[in-house]
Amino acid sequence: MCCGLGLDQIETLTIPVFESITINDAIEYCEIYKYFQDGARAKKWTDEDYDCYAEKSKKLMGLAKKYFNSLTDSDIIKEYNTIELYYLSAFWELFNSNKLYERISKDSFGNLLECEHIPLANILEHKSIVGKYGEQLKGYILKDFSCVGLLIRHYEQNDTDNKNIYLPDELTGCEIVDLFDNYLESNQVNANHAKAIFHMKHTTRFPVDDGLRLKAKRRYDKEFEDAKAYGFSTQYGAAVSISKELTTERVASFNGGTIHIAYSYQWLSETLDYPSILNNFIYIFEYVDYQQMRCNLVSIKKLGGIMERAFKPDSRQYYPDYLGFLHINGLADIQMKAYCSFLSEKGIRFEDVIIWFFTEYLQKEFDCPEIRLSLPSADSAMLQKCEGICTAIEIAVKQFVSYAETGEIDFEKLMISSGSPTYDQIPSLVDKKYIYGNGNEYERIDFLLFSDQCPLYFVSKVNKGAEKCNCFIDLLLQKKVKTADYRDEYLNYINILADLRLIVISKSGEIELGNQIKLSVLRELHFHDVISRWHYPDSTQAVFKEWIERGLLIEGSTLLSRPEADYLSYLLNREKFCNGLDLRNKYAHGIGQLITDEREHEQNYIELLKVMMILVIKINEDFCLQYALKESKSQ
Repeated sequence: MCCGLGLDQIETLTIPVFESITINDAIEYCEIYKYFQDGARAKKWTDEDYDCYAEKSKKLMGLAKKYFNSLTDSDIIKEYNTIELYYLSAFWELFNSNKLYERISKDSFGNLLECEHIPLANILEHKSIVGKYGEQLKGYILKDFSCVGLLIRHYEQNDTDNKNIYLPDELTGCEIVDLFDNYLESNQVNANHAKAIFHMKHTTRFPVDDGLRLKAKRRYDKEFEDAKAYGFSTQYGAAVSISKELTTERVASFNGGTIHIAYSYQWLSETLDYPSILNNFIYIFEYVDYQQMRCNLVSIKKLGGIMERAFKPDSRQYYPDYLGFLHINGLADIQMKAYCSFLSEKGIRFEDVIIWFFTEYLQKEFDCPEIRLSLPSADSAMLQKCEGICTAIEIAVKQFVSYAETGEIDFEKLMISSGSPTYDQIPSLVDKKYIYGNGNEYERIDFLLFSDQCPLYFVSKVNKGAEKCNCFIDLLLQKKVKTADYRDEYLNYINILADLRLIVISKSGEIELGNQIKLSVLRELHFHDVISRWHYPDSTQAVFKEWIERGLLIEGSTLLSRPEADYLSYLLNREKFCNGLDLRNKYAHGIGQLITDEREHEQNYIELLKVMMILVIKINEDFCLQYALKESKSQ
């Protein structure tokens, strides 16, 4: 129920006469009925109580239906203006479900749009309403710049969105573009909206051309510079050094917003063999977490701060480039630069280490077929280095795909293949390699356990005084919590967690953490979005099996996890993310020749070396897992 009556108030609520109810009453009755349809009940109710109140909710719902069926052109405006603000969304749901669009005329609907509070986003979620009143909605959209955000939302939505919005057929693509153009020239521009327009691709519905995109980019740049002038920019940095005085492998310090990591010159000098050089990216530079070899450089939306989540575009087409993500990748860039320079001083070219991995190591250690790979020479211009490594990345991936699919590398077939690799579809040598959360039930459990917005966490008499407590699990670790501390409507959440043995409720009502293996699995998924399955013992495999059968988890059999594939897609192309760096396309299509700043080529080359290093780590892990699983089965 969105607001108004509490669940227990139905106990004293009497069935009114129809003539006495208001539109707010009718909406509230519908919400009460939905509550019972969802199976909600107060803890103190007996089965007889529940049946009695459920029957009462049906009678209230009957009155509500009768009320909505009585609304006409003559009274719809007057009634709408009396609706409480927190019921507006529910009203439009009921407008749709009661098919008021079959009785309310287009003229009356147009007048309705002139009312003070119109939640257009809620209206556009109902296809039937949009279909009936297309001309009126078009007029409303074109006269109000606040609708630009809704147009962008429609452009970015896809078939998996829970709530799509629909645009009237009467609204043409040219009219949308004209609205964007006028918006970008106004004094009401939201920087994120300007950025979203810049990243749009030309479609029939949104025929955005390069001129408009350029205008959007320039307006975004202006808004960003204006924000900096008022002190809203965030300063952060990273510094890397290689110290001859350092006796440990590395030391990190943080000062004034800058992290400084010093690495031991002695350690790096003693690990100059090729396998150790590659291992340093795992254990010293931490490009991956060494427990599961998951890439640490990826961005995960739920890890963004509250303010960042509020102001970043919330779209599957926008890669979440949070400040933390940029900071981690900035550090990884400096690590790569510093280490390549160090190796060069020692007479080792990092590119030669990569070639050795593909053309010698895999063959010697895992009996992999011949892999052909070359990288640009040391004296090549930086442009040619970038072009060459982009080609090498694709060639390496294509050869691995060929081997993973067939057990051999068919060079003749590869030479006639013109397609580029899709990073989320590169097969793994290992079956069922990854585990992901799946479906609404998983999302609900993740929210209840780990969200700082969960109602189980927001209970003042419980969490008062708890230190560093950001979610329900933290609360249980720090405080004694009982079921009596919660209102009746929250007990359904408690029971959901108890049924899965994630929490245990004592006879006295005290709530404690439950199955540690299950909680550990969920925590890993919350903070990483993925689990590498075969790094876990049999006891955890049993949990995976149970929850996969339940539909709570699903498996994946790809070389890269979803977050890793998204990250490489963000770096290399814009097929999935409108804000991608597009490095592969820049250098594969000759656009790199238009870049006159040599420093930009140098930065791009570092990014491409990072991509190659991640692929080296992931391919090596794949071969190691395959070998380990074969050994395990043979014992």
